[in-house]
Amino acid sequence: MAVFARWPCDFYMTFQYLSIENMQLFVTVADNSSISRAAEQLFIDASSVSRKISLIEEELSNQLFIRSNQGVALTDTGILFYNFCQETLKNLSELFEHLSVNPSLSQLKIGTYDSVSVGLYKDFFSENFSKLGAVKISNQIDNLIQSFNNNQLNTLIIDDEFSKFLTGNFYEKSLAKEAFYLVSHQKFANSFDSKNWKQLELFLNPKSCPIHQKLLALCPKENLPKIHEIEYTASALSFLVSSNQATILQSSLKKYASENFYFQKLPENFNRNLVILSRTLSDQELFLRKNNTQ
Repeated sequence: MAVFARWPCDFYMTFQYLSIENMQLFVTVADNSSISRAAEQLFIDASSVSRKISLIEEELSNQLFIRSNQGVALTDTGILFYNFCQETLKNLSELFEHLSVNPSLSQLKIGTYDSVSVGLYKDFFSENFSKLGAVKISNQIDNLIQSFNNNQLNTLIIDDEFSKFLTGNFYEKSLAKEAFYLVSHQKFANSFDSKNWKQLELFLNPKSCPIHQKLLALCPKENLPKIHEIEYTASALSFLVSSNQATILQSSLKKYASENFYFQKLPENFNRNLVILSRTLSDQELFLRKNNTQ
């Protein structure tokens, strides 16, 4: 969202990079005195954080941070801008809190994966399901994206890599970074690599599922395992009877697997970065506020 400023001489300036998201990013960097620590907290690459800070500085024609090997420190202008961002974000929060028409969960039409609704945000969905305007739980990412683009949904919680397929205006905010585990009766002595896949018989969500797509992208074709497409996690786990049979679970779903299984953490390039994408900032704030209270 662009920010417009009106100056005394009666002309308007448009700030392309002075968005609410970038204000939050700037404050996070300042609070941590470190780009890398802020990146970890925001679940994005340090290079992306550094690039956004540079774009803000370029747009404001002022240096906001002094950079060193020890981290970053605010300049005098940076302190002024930090105070401005804090005040602006506080005012926005109070605005949404005290709007004359108090937003309710009925305005939230949300879609996400089965693994999210029963894993990371189980409490939110189980306690508020009947209060929501609409809910779509699906492991088929194409289905979720189409529903959002057709305005049947106004909010998605999905992997950040799929936001590029959304149309129209929307707000994006990082939520969580989650690792994946290989679940099987077989214990791998060494760290798991692509050569290990070929020996497995894998029960996995259909190809439209993000983790299935990631496996196809990261594993060399000659090392791909035999894959059985199973829609539900419970079914996949129940079919694991032989030592070479396996499935893949997010860290938040490990608790649903029997203690008789071995859990092998997959390489970091399998990790997913979950984001919330909403048509309006109030929809996004509504989810965050309701989730934080549980």
